[in-house]
Amino acid sequence: MCAWSGEIMSRKNKRNREPNRAYGKIQSLPADIREAVDEMLRLNYRYREIVDFIHDNTGVEVDNSMVCRYARRLNANLKEIRLAQENMRVMMEEINRYPELDSAEIIVRLLKNRVLEAINNSSIEEWRGIDPLELLDKSAKLMRVATYKKDVDNKIKSITDIAIDSLKTDMADMPVKDPALYKKLIEYLKQNAEAQ
Repeated sequence: MCAWSGEIMSRKNKRNREPNRAYGKIQSLPADIREAVDEMLRLNYRYREIVDFIHDNTGVEVDNSMVCRYARRLNANLKEIRLAQENMRVMMEEINRYPELDSAEIIVRLLKNRVLEAINNSSIEEWRGIDPLELLDKSAKLMRVATYKKDVDNKIKSITDIAIDSLKTDMADMPVKDPALYKKLIEYLKQNAEAQ
């Protein structure tokens, strides 16, 4: 790749991606003042009142547009946090509902339900903008992940069964002084194998 095409790509990437962190006058205020501003925004204070509060407490000059941009970023961050909390809550409910399943299988189930829900709630116009090949590719990948996970679970189960059978054989070969105790142990191992 030549130098000028790399420069064009780097400019394009800078324009198309979100900044990782916001740098601004309000963001750089002391934490206690910034928390008060956040609370004022949450309580729907007017931007002019927030501008005056910042100036009176810090001497920093800001204007309404700076407060507006800060409020937009704050609201976007709060929405992301709420969404993440809601997703975590739903996942934890599923984990508590089905403790025998591991978290990867629960995530696959939740994703499957969300995709099907999105399909059912979408109109034909919304589907026109979606590349069907990409959707099928992502669906196939999700199915491969679920199949791979099931195969790994089966292998682990078969290894456990082999270990239990080996233990039974070793114990049967040993001179057993108490046959009733041996019988109880075998029954206990069977129950644990079924429970897993």
